[in-house]
Amino acid sequence: MLKVAFDLLFLRRHAMTDFNFPFWQSALVITLLGIFSGLDPSVGAPNPVVGMVLGLVMIWPVYLLGAQFMGWWLKRKQYWDGVGNLFNLLVAASLIDIVPAILVILGIPYLFTLPLWLYSLLVAGNAIKGATNSGLGYAVGGLILWVVIYLPVIVILSVVASLLGLIQMPGV
Repeated sequence: MLKVAFDLLFLRRHAMTDFNFPFWQSALVITLLGIFSGLDPSVGAPNPVVGMVLGLVMIWPVYLLGAQFMGWWLKRKQYWDGVGNLFNLLVAASLIDIVPAILVILGIPYLFTLPLWLYSLLVAGNAIKGATNSGLGYAVGGLILWVVIYLPVIVILSVVASLLGLIQMPGV
């Protein structure tokens, strides 16, 4: 997985078969992303353990549902035939997200990490384009739509966590 993810950073093309690596590798990356996301001070968790658990609870559905959404998105225009591991592709393309997540934990403002997040979007779009018959614009459009659709879920989970006293919402 690391070789494929490293290649994706340089926008190198990979066939869908290159993403047939063991699930545990994807699970490890998603778990690390969830932990790092939960350690973000802006989460408002009373302690790091609660933050990490909340990060995990919020990130796993993002990828599980996101892979389903992107599968539908690519199949609807017949850009992908459903063969291959789209879940692993999305996770491998997201490995770069660990860097800006760590920078935010270290206190770097989101504005300064924005170029890395945008490059991450380009990496994922290019990975989808390379492994399927889609264009870059269609792939990136699907990724953006995936994020827009999932935002209400994040907001609802955050409100529930706030009502349970697990996090302190800004201004509350």
